Amino acid sequence: MNDTDKPVKILDKEVGQPPSFSAPFGSLAPNQYISGGRYKVNFARLLSRNYTKDIAELNQYDYDIRELFKDNAIKDHMTAEDVPFFQTFNKIIQSDPDNDIAVGNAASAMTGKVQYYDFTDATKNPAGYTGFSRDSVVESFKIMSKGYGDGSVSTPIRLQTDLCIMNVNTGLEFVKLLPTEIGERLADKMASGGLVEDTFFGRRFLFTIKDDIIEDGAMYMTAKPQFLGVLLTLEEVVMFVEQRAYMMEFFLYSMQGCTLANCFAVAKAKFL
Repeated sequence: MNDTDKPVKILDKEVGQPPSFSAPFGSLAPNQYISGGRYKVNFARLLSRNYTKDIAELNQYDYDIRELFKDNAIKDHMTAEDVPFFQTFNKIIQSDPDNDIAVGNAASAMTGKVQYYDFTDATKNPAGYTGFSRDSVVESFKIMSKGYGDGSVSTPIRLQTDLCIMNVNTGLEFVKLLPTEIGERLADKMASGGLVEDTFFGRRFLFTIKDDIIEDGAMYMTAKPQFLGVLLTLEEVVMFVEQRAYMMEFFLYSMQGCTLANCFAVAKAKFL
């Protein structure tokens, strides 16, 4: 599989196999040849801009401006990791990938399983809910846990939602929920402190300010990391600094690889 000089790692997939079945007496089990799949993790080098400055000008600042640029460059590195991950995520759930279209309650063209509910339209989710509510959020958890597959050929694919990702704008919808929906203790806590919880309805929630990556009104869901894929770091973030006479320059670089190995371990809901 390794047909390139570029850094790549080959990992084994969890095996899939037909389920057990009831058989008449006097019969033997049919043969099943043992085989397991593998997948690639391709690595990419991430680079910041090469920042330059005259040292004489650096001395005019009351603070170390290099530290500010370094911190922002590290944040940019993290964004460079997030963008392709969620682009791939959205490709998986699409029912019409040629036109970049995902239709609520329609099967993914890639997996054949429904992995997206649209709660802005009552006809595009199985329960007929609309908007952001306790009912619609809990209903979205069922996407991954619903069985899938031909039981005579392979084990049905059922996973539990582990992590839910929203931007902070959408997350604030939890603050609007009534005490009868989320309990008086949590309602009081959020009324005074805002979005202070990270666990709702038994699932972990991550709220991000990156509304350019996680759009308003949407919630992305993944199964536990061991069922999802891998994020590998071949080279940690390194800061290269060089001074030439009176000119200083620096940039950051790292090398990482990420693969969504299990396309069934992601789901998405849209509430607003």
